Amino acid sequence: MAIYYTQILNSDSKKILAGSFSLAGDPLKPNKDLLIELKNAISSLPSQHKVFSLHSTKKTYLFYFKVARDMIMSSIVDSRTTDKLITRYFGDVEKEYTSRYSELRSPHYEFDDKLKSITDSFNKKYNMLLGAEELENTHTALVENLDTLINRGENINILKDLAEKVNLETREMSRKVSQMKLNARIEQYKVYGAIAIAIFLLLLLYFRR
Repeated sequence: MAIYYTQILNSDSKKILAGSFSLAGDPLKPNKDLLIELKNAISSLPSQHKVFSLHSTKKTYLFYFKVARDMIMSSIVDSRTTDKLITRYFGDVEKEYTSRYSELRSPHYEFDDKLKSITDSFNKKYNMLLGAEELENTHTALVENLDTLINRGENINILKDLAEKVNLETREMSRKVSQMKLNARIEQYKVYGAIAIAIFLLLLLYFRR
């Protein structure tokens, strides 16, 4: 998941009070059309105090909005960001912002750097959790499928195809977590090692039958 851009606005005037791109969102800075699309979406938001989502025109990104009594929070995120995650994120941002400012009519651009820091930390934390969860699911699926194949006595070519597929999935997981903390990478690479050892041992067991 990734939160690329967030802004805080006055709910009445729609004036931007603070806004910032995250580290993951830096490549979107030149995309003025996307920001204009976000602005237009904000202008037509309903007044209910809740969280809304909307696809961008090209379906590449999601817009999320939280409408509160005095403020609106809006974000541009990727398709893997869930309602649950964005609600938690908006809660963190709102808590930090309202603890600093009681007057929500004038811009507080000095909050931009803090907003970027909150977003970067949130992205890193939940990407690590999601990455670890996906790796664990891959490992579980591997063990279950290999057990099934061996019990059925399937052809060794099927076993090799499965090993290749899992190897590709593991590489994809590695790409997704490439920007995580070094200690998180080391722990995840241990999982890769366990997968490789499991494949080797199971192939060896199969050939010896």
